[in-house]
Amino acid sequence: GRRFRIDQSESSVVSGRTGHRSEFVDSVLPLGRVAVDEAVVSAISGRVGAKVAMIQSAADTARFAFPEESVTSVVSGKSYLADEVERSQLSSLPAHPSEMAVCSVTGIRVLPAELVVSEVSGVAFRNDQVRSSQLSGRRGHFGEFVASVIPAGWLAIDEAERSEMSGDWGAKVHAVRSEKPPHRQGLRHELGVCDLTGAKLLRDELGLSSVSHRRVDVAFLVPSEASAKLALADELVVCEQTGRRLLPEETETCAITGKRVDCRELVASVLSGKKGISHQMVRCPESAKVVLPAETVKCEVTGRRLAVSEVGRCVITGRAVGLASMSACPLSGERYVDDETSKAETRRVMAVPDLLSSCEWTGRRQLTIKLVRCRLSNLLVDKSMVNERSELRVFRELLDGVDGLGGFAADARQLAWLRMASPDLGSAHSAEWVRSPAGHVLVGCVRVKQGLFGLGTPHHAAVVADSREGLRLRQAPLFGLRENGVWRVVQANRAS
Repeated sequence: GRRFRIDQSESSVVSGRTGHRSEFVDSVLPLGRVAVDEAVVSAISGRVGAKVAMIQSAADTARFAFPEESVTSVVSGKSYLADEVERSQLSSLPAHPSEMAVCSVTGIRVLPAELVVSEVSGVAFRNDQVRSSQLSGRRGHFGEFVASVIPAGWLAIDEAERSEMSGDWGAKVHAVRSEKPPHRQGLRHELGVCDLTGAKLLRDELGLSSVSHRRVDVAFLVPSEASAKLALADELVVCEQTGRRLLPEETETCAITGKRVDCRELVASVLSGKKGISHQMVRCPESAKVVLPAETVKCEVTGRRLAVSEVGRCVITGRAVGLASMSACPLSGERYVDDETSKAETRRVMAVPDLLSSCEWTGRRQLTIKLVRCRLSNLLVDKSMVNERSELRVFRELLDGVDGLGGFAADARQLAWLRMASPDLGSAHSAEWVRSPAGHVLVGCVRVKQGLFGLGTPHHAAVVADSREGLRLRQAPLFGLRENGVWRVVQANRAS
């Protein structure tokens, strides 16, 4: 209302009122000069604006701010300065602190509309942590629920019981207690029946017998001292060697003692597969084979006990001797011991000291005791080549006149030699020879004339010749007669 110079007057951009310029200030909103009584200072930024364009705080009417410096509460719809509100820790929506609520479970500040009241505990909690009961449908905070296995799903903590065996939760209706002290709690499907007593017990209080496969109270089960497998006490076998209590399948009968023994104490024979207690088995000193004592023989040369598979019978003396100490016949493969005992036996039986000799008919080298002296030829030949009278079979058949022996007739030169070789063969008329496989020995049947002018019954002389270094007789001829296809000796040399 004061009077002032007109050249110092100004007008308000809000009301149009005029006044001295000292009575006006610069306004940001609206932009221009406004009267001092029309302007307020922003409590947020300190800038000046017209009061009519500013937002007044609902909490403190003395405070103003520009529109962009104010926030509207989503709870009450009132306007507050930006520094007077807080935001929900759940949705980040704004409201005045007096309008906010607190989650009783987590302690965070949220909008009242973001809280739910638990039907389990009655507390209010944030609505993003709601869970419902599978059993009753009641809602509550998820911390008030447990995961149930029977029924499957979530249950309120006051609707469930926990198994002391597995730690699983289930509805209270499915909770049971073991009949064995301390009567632990479990769920119905965790219960089993003892096959021995009929008591209902939790599964971890039951065990399976490895022998009978019965499920019984673990207090009745005893571990095997070999495998720790469980069985009832009366199902275990006591090892008669060590006294250990074992499963029947962990024992076997010792083939030496007949005792029921821990399998680990037994060793199998490499010959029969039968098992015996290890320290009672015999280890062959030559091959290191492990065998039963009954599967050994004492070597009559070395005195050591050997596996029967490593012992042979000396074909000369009949002694039981280790194969490693024996030689084999080059013809038959039969085994013999080349020692003085065998030589003495050969000398006693054959009057020959050599263990090996050559068959004079075949030329093959073999055991001397397998040879025999032919009674007709005096040749030392294989026993298989003579008949029951110890006669070289081919020689006897030649003398008997048997055909098909592979022989050949003597030529004139050989007949002349025969007549000169022995005075008794001076009247030799014909001869037939059989040559030995050895090649140098020949046996012959020589027809010799008898009587005056050779008119008597002819004799057939048995002749043995050796063709090495020219023909020579090995012995004096044997004279005989052939009657009805059988030759018989009449005298060792020709009768007058």
